Amino acid sequence: MYEVGPRTFGGKHGGVVSAEAQRSPKPLGQVRILAPLQKMATLKIVTYPKKILKVRAQEVPEITQEIERLIPQMIETMYGSQGIGLAAPQVGISKRLIIVETSDDPRATVRETSRHVRGRPLAFLNPVIVKKSKETAIDEEGCLSLPGIFVPVKRAESVEIVCQTADGSKVRVETGGLTARIFQHEIDHLEGKLIINHLDPLRKFKIRRQLKELVQKIK
Repeated sequence: MYEVGPRTFGGKHGGVVSAEAQRSPKPLGQVRILAPLQKMATLKIVTYPKKILKVRAQEVPEITQEIERLIPQMIETMYGSQGIGLAAPQVGISKRLIIVETSDDPRATVRETSRHVRGRPLAFLNPVIVKKSKETAIDEEGCLSLPGIFVPVKRAESVEIVCQTADGSKVRVETGGLTARIFQHEIDHLEGKLIINHLDPLRKFKIRRQLKELVQKIK
C-alpha cells in the first residue's frame, strides 16, 4: 500500500491522464468504478517481513466472483488505512491486482473518506509498465506493510501501463505525477519488491532498528 505520509509526493501533474483500449480509444472515465456503496469488512494488512511480500504475485487469468468480491474489500481496506494505493499481496493474496486512487488530489481525497466521501478508486489487473519517462524524481514514500517507515525513492515522473480493468477491458494507461508514483509503488509489490529495496546499504543500515522491531512484532 502507498501510505499517506507527511510530505507531498510526485511531480506537477497527478491523476490518470488517459487510458485506451488496445484496438480503439476508451476514456478511463468509462471504466466501471467498484467503490462500495456501504461500509464493508476490511482486510488485514500483511507487514514486513512476511514471505508473500517478497515473491512475484500470480497472474489473474479471469475475473471470477472471488476477484469481484475482493476488489471492494480492498478499496475499503485502502481507505480505512489512509492509503492511496493497495496491492493484493498486502492483504495476503498473491494475485496481480492493485487499487489506485485516481482523483486529482489523492491525499486530500483519502482524508475526506472519514466523511463518507468517495474518491475515484480503480482496480487494475495484471498491470505491466511498458514505458517510463526519462525524467525522474526522488520523493519520500511510506507503506503500511512497513508501518512508521518513510524513505526516499527515485521513480519515473510519468509511465504508460498496459493492464485490465475490473470489467475485463484491456487498456493502456498514461499517467504522471503522484498517480504515476502510486502505480509504480503498487506494481513493485506485485514483483515482491518493497520501498526498502530501493535503498542503498547506508540508508538501509539507518533504519535497521525499525526493521528489527517489525520482525519481532510478528514472532
